[in-house]
Amino acid sequence: MFGLSVESNEVVDTHQNPKPEGRLSNPSLWVQAMEETNGVARRLNDDFAKWPEVHVLTEHISGLTYWAAQRLIDRKRLTNEYRPRDEAIVLSCPRIFSDCFAGYQLARRGMLLQAVVLLRSAFETTTQTILFIESPEHAESWLNGRQIPPREVRAVTNMPQRDRDLYRKLSNLSHPNYEAVSQYTAPVPMTYGVGIASPYGGWYSPKESIQIAIQFIWAELIFLEQFYEAYEQDLAAHDLLWRTDHPEGETWSQVLGALRDQLSKLSARHDEVTPSDFLGLALALTDYPDAEKEKFPSIVAELDSKAQNQPKKQ
Repeated sequence: MFGLSVESNEVVDTHQNPKPEGRLSNPSLWVQAMEETNGVARRLNDDFAKWPEVHVLTEHISGLTYWAAQRLIDRKRLTNEYRPRDEAIVLSCPRIFSDCFAGYQLARRGMLLQAVVLLRSAFETTTQTILFIESPEHAESWLNGRQIPPREVRAVTNMPQRDRDLYRKLSNLSHPNYEAVSQYTAPVPMTYGVGIASPYGGWYSPKESIQIAIQFIWAELIFLEQFYEAYEQDLAAHDLLWRTDHPEGETWSQVLGALRDQLSKLSARHDEVTPSDFLGLALALTDYPDAEKEKFPSIVAELDSKAQNQPKKQ
């Protein structure tokens, strides 16, 4: 369900005529939003089914996050050795998993901004866990109750610049900044001007929903790469490196590297062949006649570009 604001600041409910204001109007609007969001989820299920690798990789890599923690639990049981770094990682893995699990569900319901908020949380926890891996003394202080500011985590971890840039973007989107508006609005050409569509609840955005879902896979994969780089020899020494038989000579670096390549290609291929979400939305909400809609692909592309590149309001 969308509200459509125009230059006159008038707001129109484009789903159906708004019910009169009063004590019973809000519950009715809430029910409409729930029904529409459920419908969006059903439509997005069909889109996700066209890209089965997204769910397969999500399920597989999330399972690896669980087993990373379990290996450290098994090591402690086997050796009876207490190591603060291990304890901190074991406690962090459920948070990484659950943020990614919940965010993936939101992406599949078209709740984009809410998914981005959890994506930022997932990357924050991942980065802090990498700090524990690199600096066990920080793990010990965290277990003793110290809160480690995210800026301190980023300052001392060997975090690639691309991941720093992504975190900065997620941070800006997660807070109620003007920049975040792009995650829950879209320009719509109207006969009386350019409208801005704002969803109440989930909205049908197949391209963005799948791209965000892929980012949750990255959050867990980045953790796993750092984890096995640090723990591979230690776990192998206790016969805890693999749960099942594996090909002779295969390492976790090779396994995760192959997953990284697969994920990179998947993300690039999906981005290349999937049309913009804004075009479909504009065609659905505009009041232009069908004959005029043939011009929309170029018009919407220009509006979308302007919306993404406009300067921030002070």
